[in-house]
Amino acid sequence: FAGQDNPRVQLAYVRVDRPSILHNGSPRSSSSTSSSHSQAQQMARDNWTHGTWFDAPREASEYLARVHWIVTTPDNHQNDTGNNGQDPTTVAVVTQWQNRAQSVSVLARLDLARGRTRTLLTE
Repeated sequence: FAGQDNPRVQLAYVRVDRPSILHNGSPRSSSSTSSSHSQAQQMARDNWTHGTWFDAPREASEYLARVHWIVTTPDNHQNDTGNNGQDPTTVAVVTQWQNRAQSVSVLARLDLARGRTRTLLTE
């Protein structure tokens, strides 16, 4: 609303246990499905409390425009001298943030394992 503070945007990474949510890919009876669903809900609540939160960059904090997952595997990863000792399979997220007027765009890489953000580009 006019005259009000801009919203504060945050982004969290929460681990999801895929096999539990998909019930291990096998059909279940209705009572087993209900129990499995309850377990999946409890796991989601537990994982939510251990989520990794990332703040928006101060130059462009009002609008989270895009989120992209990056997974590097041994086939497309840099050689050992260029990867700073990281595991050869790495997961990261790249985000694009904009200010309210959409006149500033920030491209940032989120390191999920370390909980750090690195600005890659500001336009």
